[in-house]
Amino acid sequence: MQKQLSLEKVFSLATKGNQVADGTVNNYKSKRMFCKTHETVMDCYEIPLDHIDTEGMNPARLNDCPEDNVNTIADSLSVKGQDFPISVEWSQDKWCWEIVFGCNRVRGSLRVSQVEDYKNGIPYVKDGHIWTTVFTGDAEEKNDLQIKENFGDKNPEVAGTKDDLVMMIAARIDMGSLDDDRETVLEYITKRAPQFAGRKFKG
Repeated sequence: MQKQLSLEKVFSLATKGNQVADGTVNNYKSKRMFCKTHETVMDCYEIPLDHIDTEGMNPARLNDCPEDNVNTIADSLSVKGQDFPISVEWSQDKWCWEIVFGCNRVRGSLRVSQVEDYKNGIPYVKDGHIWTTVFTGDAEEKNDLQIKENFGDKNPEVAGTKDDLVMMIAARIDMGSLDDDRETVLEYITKRAPQFAGRKFKG
C-alpha cells in the first residue's frame, strides 16, 4: 500500500523559503555533472531535501536503507562531497519529487544536515540540498537504472543484496519485458550486475 503523506508534510515538501516545488527546475541552481549510472555528463539541479519525499521506502531494497549504509555515506559526503547526482521524478499526486535512485545518499545528506557532528556540512553543496538529475522515462528504464545503480559497479559496503536483486528482477519480469527463463535472466544480470552472475547465480 502506498504511504499517504500528511497535509503538513505535503506543505513542507511544496515550499522551502522562496523556492517552490512545482515540477519544474526553473528555480534551482544547475550545473553539469557526470552521472555514473547514466555513464554520461548530465544537467543536474541542486534541489532542497524538503522538496523530495524522503519518507518513502528505498525502491530497490527490501529493507529500505540499512543504517550502516547511511552512516558510511554520511561520513563520505561530509569529507569528499557529493561525487555523483541522484535521480528524482516529479509526482503530481504527492506534489513533490520522488527518488528514482540514490536513496542512501538522500538519507546520508539528511544525516549530515541534521546531526551536529557534521557541522561543516557537505563540501560544494548548499546545506539541506542535494544534486539531482531529473528522470522522465518509463517504468522499464527506471527499473534498469535502479538495478544498475544498486547492483552494478558499487562499493560492496553499500551495494544491494541478492534478495534485493531478485525483487527487482521479478518486477522487471512482471512488466512483461523480460522472459523468466534462466539464460535470459542470467544475460540480463551479467550486463547490469555482473558480481551476481556466474557461479553465484542459481536461477
